[in-house]
Amino acid sequence: MTGQNFSWPQRLASRGARMLLIGVLAALLASGAWLYLARNDGRRFVPATVVAAGQTYRLGTGSIRLNRLYLTEKVDGWPPVNQASFVTAELRADLSGLPSGQSCLFFLQAGEYSFASVPSYASLDPPLYGRCEPGALGTIQVSFEVPSRLLDKVDGLILIIDEPVLMAGRIS
Repeated sequence: MTGQNFSWPQRLASRGARMLLIGVLAALLASGAWLYLARNDGRRFVPATVVAAGQTYRLGTGSIRLNRLYLTEKVDGWPPVNQASFVTAELRADLSGLPSGQSCLFFLQAGEYSFASVPSYASLDPPLYGRCEPGALGTIQVSFEVPSRLLDKVDGLILIIDEPVLMAGRIS
């Protein structure tokens, strides 16, 4: 008997057709995932409590304040990639109110985009640069690589300890 005598469900049940169907479904799934990821384009909005520019955020008995945001030509001796710039955030921190074992995450907010700090972009100079050490007092500097087209949209630094806090500021 040839395949022409079988109904379409019987032909679909044959091994070759089943493999073809699985391949087509896998291709559609992979294409959909790729399109979703390509469309995302790094856009993230982190809802946060807003601390006005120049104001201090209280951490129990301690505090943290965004001193300034500024452009940096090189970080750790490396220039930024083409059409990007390094933005460095400088914070004054009294982390006496930070519980032991607690850590900080830093993001730079630029309009509807946010950029995570990269560990290699955090200066290694003492006392606190790039790290949140409970009980410490000093300056924290964290750098971010940002597309140059978004520099005028920088809104401030998002600090996440227990909850996200947007420390408003502009590049000076």
